[in-house]
Amino acid sequence: MSVGDTTCRKALETALDFPVLGRKVEFKHDKAAKRTGRLFLEYKQTSDGWCTKKQSGHEKSILEGNILVITTQGECFVFNKTSYNALVKRTLHVRTTTHRKNGNHPEAYTMGRLVSVGAARECASYVYQM
Repeated sequence: MSVGDTTCRKALETALDFPVLGRKVEFKHDKAAKRTGRLFLEYKQTSDGWCTKKQSGHEKSILEGNILVITTQGECFVFNKTSYNALVKRTLHVRTTTHRKNGNHPEAYTMGRLVSVGAARECASYVYQM
């Protein structure tokens, strides 16, 4: 796919059921999925040990009306709100990141849903290889 490739853009717009020009696209890469076979869909975060929390990550992006692209192992899964919600229904587990994960300060954590890469492949509006 190249920049300005109208054939690919039209295929993507058909799959998403809305125009993509002028729309924000958020890319998320999940390195651990290669090892685990699961994606971590972040939806909530805190910076004070869960005294307060706010929406974040994948879910925040979808709720803002963005196109979400999750990449792992050379596969790219493209989601709109409908396809993302279908993926959330396939949640295997809910997890919280561990203490100081990813270099975060001691009171910072994120919550996420674990879903299989296979479920992402099945639920995505559009899938392509890099």
